Amino acid sequence: MKTNLDWALTYANHGFSVLPLIPNTKHPVFKHADKPPLTTEQINKYWAENPNYGIAIKMTTIFSIDIDTPQHSGTTKVDGYKSFKENIPKEWLASTLVASTPSGGMHYYYLKNNGFPNKPVEGILQGVDIQAHQNNYSVVPPTIINGKSYKWLNHNAIVKPTNELINFLKEKMPDNKKETNFSSYPSIEPTWTGNLINMLCYPQIKGKRNDYLTRLIGTLLSTHAEPENCYELAIFANEHFQEPLSDKELNRTFNSILRSEIAKYEKYIQN
Repeated sequence: MKTNLDWALTYANHGFSVLPLIPNTKHPVFKHADKPPLTTEQINKYWAENPNYGIAIKMTTIFSIDIDTPQHSGTTKVDGYKSFKENIPKEWLASTLVASTPSGGMHYYYLKNNGFPNKPVEGILQGVDIQAHQNNYSVVPPTIINGKSYKWLNHNAIVKPTNELINFLKEKMPDNKKETNFSSYPSIEPTWTGNLINMLCYPQIKGKRNDYLTRLIGTLLSTHAEPENCYELAIFANEHFQEPLSDKELNRTFNSILRSEIAKYEKYIQN
């Protein structure tokens, strides 16, 4: 029987960027954003530390269509299968690699089309998400969550999506905005959350970007959201600057503030 290490090595040998996950969670063991794929030696080292580490693969050259069941979609109880079936005809779905999730959902994997899609979209349809950013990852078999495992439903190769599916995704992606009249929206004083959203979309000019991003990252981390999600939002904000900072500078700023927040928390715990 193949071990998790065997599976991780198999994925790596097929060209995937592999991540070890803390057992019984979807959380990577280490900060993986913008880091190169693990080598065979590193993979052996991690799973030697804990053979029960789960496995995820990063969305570098592929993307996933995640379909949720009502049991997994929170309080809204949205049936992703229903909306998926109603909006995407079978003939749009080229035969590709598909997995089932412990909650009864499904992941369809496709190759990116000339780099598209390259951003995650939550709720592209009701109960259906897209994972596509290079720092996004997808949990894969035989990872176990709460006693249930992810499973491959077939042994197909990951293929290119049909033109119909690509066109559908382009139509639904946030970047492909339809003409919208915002002028009729009433001017209302924004809430704290509203101000934070506005900060994320501000086209900061050169010379003030560092200070602005520092303040923004501090605000994001103060919400106690997952640091990786805060990092994704920092990337989003930086991309909206008139002249974005380099990845190196963004990472240095984020890591510096993250260390500061961790130190504050540890001091609070000690007291």
